[in-house]
This record gives sequence, C-alpha cells and structure tokens, in this order.
Amino acid sequence: MRKTWFSYLEWMSFVIITAAFAAAYLPAASAALLRGNQYTAVSLVFLAAVLAVVCWFAGQKTAGIFAGMVSEGKVWKSARFRQDLEIFSVVCLLAASVAYRMQLLKEPGVPKDSIYYDMAFINNAGGVPSLAHGASYCYAAVLSTLFSFSGNKAAAGLVLQAALQVLSLLVLYLGIRRLAGKTEAFWSVAILAFLPSYTGKIYELEPETFYFFLWVLGVFLIGQCGMAKGRTGSRIAFLLAGIYIGVMGFLDISGWLLSLFAGWLCIKKVKKEDGEEEARKEKRRDSGKELLFCLLGAAGGMVFCLALDAALSGLSLERIWNTWLGLYSWRENAWILSGPESDPFIGSALCFGNMLMAAGFWFRKERRQEPEVWILLLLAAAAFHIGLSGPFGYHVLFAFAWAVPAGLGIASMGVCREPGQPVKAKVPDLVLEDMDQADEEEEEKTTGVKLIENPLPLPKKHVRREMDFDRLVEWDKMKFDVPVDESDDFDI
Repeated sequence: MRKTWFSYLEWMSFVIITAAFAAAYLPAASAALLRGNQYTAVSLVFLAAVLAVVCWFAGQKTAGIFAGMVSEGKVWKSARFRQDLEIFSVVCLLAASVAYRMQLLKEPGVPKDSIYYDMAFINNAGGVPSLAHGASYCYAAVLSTLFSFSGNKAAAGLVLQAALQVLSLLVLYLGIRRLAGKTEAFWSVAILAFLPSYTGKIYELEPETFYFFLWVLGVFLIGQCGMAKGRTGSRIAFLLAGIYIGVMGFLDISGWLLSLFAGWLCIKKVKKEDGEEEARKEKRRDSGKELLFCLLGAAGGMVFCLALDAALSGLSLERIWNTWLGLYSWRENAWILSGPESDPFIGSALCFGNMLMAAGFWFRKERRQEPEVWILLLLAAAAFHIGLSGPFGYHVLFAFAWAVPAGLGIASMGVCREPGQPVKAKVPDLVLEDMDQADEEEEEKTTGVKLIENPLPLPKKHVRREMDFDRLVEWDKMKFDVPVDESDDFDI
C-alpha cells in the first residue's frame, strides 16, 4: 500500500495519541526511578522518540546483517525448515503463556466479587436470569453449564478464563498472520500474552474475556475470506463473515469494529490491482460487491438476533432495539486519558513499541507492512475505552489494540525480503507506459518518419496433413504370420 494523504493523516493521529499516552506514562516512570517531576513530560517524550528512531535504525541494520548471514545456509533456504521453525516458535510461546497462567492460578488469588458467579450458581431456583446484554447472558449461560459439571466452584471459572485466554492467543496469531504477516503476528501475540491488563482478567469472572475470544475468532474468519476461490466463493465468504459481524454487534457494540477488517481487505484487493484498465475496473466492481455482501450479511445478522430476542422475550422489536441502544452512552469525563496499563513502566514500553512503528512508517522506503487498519482499530478502541459507557470497560480490546502496533514496530526493523532473495525494484505500469511513449516520440523526432500499420494479410493458419497409403490392400492378402504345422514341436 502506497503512502497516501489518508495514510499520512492516520500516521499523524497515531503519533499524537502515542505522544499523549507517553506523556502520561513516562513522567510517572521517571518519578519512580529518578524522582523527577511532572514538568519533564515534553522532554521525556522527545528523548523517547529520538531513542526509538536510533533503536529502529540499529535494529534494521542488525536484521539486515543477520539475514545476509543466514541466507548463505542451505538449511534456511528450505521452506520446510522455516515452517518447522515457525511452528516451534508458536508452540513455545503458547507453552510459556500456559505455564505463566498456571503459576497465576497457583497463587492464593481469589476471584473478585462477580454478579455473574451469582447468576451461574447452580441451585433449585432455576436457570440464568434474562439479561439485556447478549454477551453477558451468553457468558453466564456458559459459566452455569460449567458449574453443572464441576459444581459451584469458583476455581472452575478461573480455569475457564485462563483457557479462553490461551485459545484467544492461538486464534489471534492465525488471524494476524493472515492479515499482517508471520513476524508481526508472533510479536503482537507475545506482547499481549504477558500484559498484566490481560492476564489479570483471570481473576475476574466477567464476560469480557469470553467475548474477546469470540471477537478474535471473527478476525480469523475475516482473514480467511481472502483465501476464497472464485467470485462466488469470495462473495459467500464475505456474506458469512458479515453475518458473524452482525451477531457479534448484537452481543456487544464493539463487534461492529470487525467491519474495519472486512472493508480493509476489500480495499487491499483494489490497491493491489494491476493489468489493463478494464481489468482494474472489473476488480473494483468485484471488491465493491464483496463489501456489499458483507454489509448486507451484517445487517441481516443483527436483525435476526433482534427478532429472535423479541420472539423469546415476548417483547416488541422496537422495544428490544431501544433497550439495546440504552446499554451504551457517552461519558461526561471522556477527555480524561486512561491508558491500557496501570503500571507506568509497562505502559512506557508499549508506547516505545508504538514509536518504533511510527519510525518504520516514516523512514522505511519499502512498504511491507500495512498498519492502516490497526491504527484505525487503536483509535476506535481508545474511543470505546475512554469515552463509551457500557457493560464492558473494553480493557482487553484496548490492550490488544496497543499490543499489535507495538508488535508491528518490532517487526518493522526486519528486512522486506525473504532470505536468499535479492531486492527487486518494481516499476509501476504507468511509468513503463510513459517511458514507452517517450521513446516513440523521441524516435519520431529523430527520424521524422511516422510508421504505419502493416497492410499485408497475415499468413494462413497451418493445416495438419493426414498421412495415408496410396492404395488399398485386399483383406485376403492381409497375411503377416508364417504358417507352422501343428505337429511341429519347435519349442522342445
């Protein structure tokens, strides 16, 4: 994707929000170490930005040297080896995340007071009470089903929270891998796996972790839409993805953020178009129809969920819609910044990773990464976390939106080519056409002769001849065997 005015606008917004949170985190971290004061925020942010640029250039230089060294080996050139290395790295990361959560569960931590635990408590009073918020009701139902097997044990709920987090990390890696790349997915998941704001949700029996698993599953499904074969298959894939977006939007309003990935995927297809003008127009029409199918599916999924809720509750569709809208409102103190982490050191590290991505966007000539959709997600998640008042606090979504740009920043220091392959310069088609036209004009000026088309007819198409004998042989003369007497035992 080219650097356009929209990408620069996104980059400026990203830099502003990163600087704002860095100005909140860095003075607090410096005060804990150096006993500084709050008046050094601007200088600290400036120094952090300079350090990020220096580290980015140093990291890119180191990655280039390392890539040149490993490209000489025959083992690294093997696709099977790189695939096995990727699987090994992901397995180690997931194993480390599992071990870390098992250690957290061994600690004498007690789950915080949760109304959902009281709702899921198995007794003789009945099942889970009806809730207006779809995600909360689904989580209470899942927790109640779990307690029906394990008993009313809060520890079972903690294990469920940990399992949902690990599954979310696995699905998230597959989704980011499809949308951004292998290295980007690894570092993003590695950062999110050990963030205290994410791991701390183990002790909170609340639906946010459960809904986040469903949300990242939508990211994976949308990423798979780009793998669909043919026009019909691609449109069906986007339609199904749209239905899933509509269902997730009904469960919680943050589910509509998944439409960013669907729209970005369609725009990505259009921006990578090549060929003739007619082919490009056809590609635009196909991408537009795919996006339309996705939006129609999302609207249909939302309406279906509203109608189903109205039918099960016995209420009117209008009342269900008004109840859904009443769950969300805008906070009065939305201007107060609330970062993804309470620890100033971890928050400063996240901001530093985002600074690396900003440096990569500005200084990198070759664009391998496409961070536009992740910047939009960060801006939207910040608006949800800071300004929206709803059943969720959107802490997990905001932490994820911060972790991905930090992972992209670390990955941006790598090389833009596969090991063992030279860097190739790609000349746009428009430039090539202009060069050809300029050559023709220069030839006309030098020779003064204007060439005309060849008026002679094209040669006739070659007709293959059939080979046959010049005469027919009668059937009684078609004898090729030598007559042998039956009593002649020549084989003995």
